[in-house]
Amino acid sequence: MIGYIIRRLLVALPIIVIVACITFGLVYLMPGDPAATMAGDGATAEQIAAVRHEMGLDRAFFVQFFDWGGSALSGDLGRSFHYGVPVTELLTHRIGVTLSIIVVGLFFAILIGIPAGLIAGMRPGSLTDRLVTGITTLGISVPAFWLAMVMISIFAIELGWFNATGYTPISEGFGGWIYSMLLPGLAVAATSAADIARQTRSSVVTVVGQDFIRTNRAMGVKSGSITLRHTLRNAGVSVATITGLQVERLLGAAVVVELLFAMPGIGDLALTSVQSQDIPAIQGVVILVASVVIVTNLIVDLSYAWINPKLRKR
Repeated sequence: MIGYIIRRLLVALPIIVIVACITFGLVYLMPGDPAATMAGDGATAEQIAAVRHEMGLDRAFFVQFFDWGGSALSGDLGRSFHYGVPVTELLTHRIGVTLSIIVVGLFFAILIGIPAGLIAGMRPGSLTDRLVTGITTLGISVPAFWLAMVMISIFAIELGWFNATGYTPISEGFGGWIYSMLLPGLAVAATSAADIARQTRSSVVTVVGQDFIRTNRAMGVKSGSITLRHTLRNAGVSVATITGLQVERLLGAAVVVELLFAMPGIGDLALTSVQSQDIPAIQGVVILVASVVIVTNLIVDLSYAWINPKLRKR
């Protein structure tokens, strides 16, 4: 297993480097002049040139690239033009909000999706199966931002059960943190829960129709043991795949939903950075998001090897 992990890491690390290089090139080609934006309205050409020199934007492309790349390898992503602080510091403060929404959303998606798909898949064609299939079809069709606005209208504005905006860090208490995370987490979880339930149902239907399941039933093995030890384990690779893919979907939904709840996360940072042409912050956000996706795929690959040891030899 250790050899498998090392091989996967050797594949993942170059991808992060390639993404960083592409990100630098694309951001460099963005239209507009960050120096003019930073200098403000009414600035003279000399003032803009002075700001451009101070920001290091008057140097050659490759000089900027190698200087930025060398610093990035040591964990220094530069200083934000807009906020005036190191980008790594900005990302460290903001990522906690976005990760909180993803973690809570994934928790609800797994908590709802896998049992629903398992119950439906064990009795294909039943009323329960049709009901779950109908609800999951509806769940996949509902955008997270729309569901978030409905939840704010009902549970925050009409009923007053939750706050419409704001974020409580977990360092100030778990109760306050989960209270601020419930609505955003449920909003981003709906589509993922529906997707996990559909994939789980499909995998379970395939597994329960195989001979070894019928053999276990004929031998009098308890249905609970068949479900947990044989059905779920054999359907596990497909379920792990779709669950891993949900992290990427949750990340995209979280950066939108956190804006609706006025939470200071990566989405707010990305929007502000683009509006102010804050190049170092934009590069930092893109690299961070790409790294989260790559690490998620790595974890999914490792889960395959854990569920099916035969895959470790590939």
